[in-house]
Amino acid sequence: MLKKVTAVFTAAILTIVLSTVVIASDNSLWTKTYQAEDGSILKIICLSEEEEGNYIVYLDDKVFSNVSYDGLITYLNANEKPMYSSDGKIEFGYGQLYAPIEGGIQIIGNEDGILFESNNGENSDFHLVKRDVNKNSEDSSAVWYEIIKTYKLIETKVTALSTSSTVLINGKEVAFEAYNIGGSNYFKLRDLAAAISGSEKQFDVTWDEEKRVINLLSGKEYTAVGGELEKGDGLTKNAILNKSSIYQDGELVCMTAYNINGSNYFKLRDIAMLFNFGVSWNEKTNTVIVDTTIDYLNEQENSNAIEFIFE
Repeated sequence: MLKKVTAVFTAAILTIVLSTVVIASDNSLWTKTYQAEDGSILKIICLSEEEEGNYIVYLDDKVFSNVSYDGLITYLNANEKPMYSSDGKIEFGYGQLYAPIEGGIQIIGNEDGILFESNNGENSDFHLVKRDVNKNSEDSSAVWYEIIKTYKLIETKVTALSTSSTVLINGKEVAFEAYNIGGSNYFKLRDLAAAISGSEKQFDVTWDEEKRVINLLSGKEYTAVGGELEKGDGLTKNAILNKSSIYQDGELVCMTAYNINGSNYFKLRDIAMLFNFGVSWNEKTNTVIVDTTIDYLNEQENSNAIEFIFE
């Protein structure tokens, strides 16, 4: 979930030192918000993915600055053993949020315990835990922790930068409102549907209010709803992770989405794969090329992934 930094520390002290500081996070790359069943909040703000001390952590009423995320600390403290919850249902990842203090480090937590992340992918839960003394004395094959509280991801907010890439649709330049998130460009889906309407790869977009799902209809001429291909204001926006239910010709398809000002953003290559049209990128001219006369190629899934927005 968080970028792991490989750093060597002479002291790996599982000491919780609570601090309250005032922090400005206007220049954050992304923010992830987690919530426990009792309503308490964990918020992690990433300021940079290139340096240590690049996170700010809000844990209920406590604030931690200069926070890093590293697997070495946990690995050493666990004596290279796997780490599990007391019931064995959850495996914790080798990685903890920590901040420097005089003479060592502080592991982020509070008076009840320390924070561990589940070992299950990018959007893992965080758990407030403490050592299970009884379980550890019974079974030394792993390190066991009692879960005090679980924080589940409820929102991921990232920075969306306005971008000015040229877009060619079947050789014709078309102006799009576009944003760059994490190095990838995002466009409105309705803009794209309008731009390729009339081609052999055209599709329509509808919204089912009762079921609250998006429907993509292959081969259908696009039905305009107003606002397509309007020029953006060129300002930076906040984008919030959003998982929408999307159907293509009645079949459920899974795509990750971001929401900007009420609109949902998806990867262009996902749509290109669904409707089998070509997408390429010319780095020298900063140009996105959409060609509905050719098929989608797997090698287009490269580092210059282009994405779009459904509204």
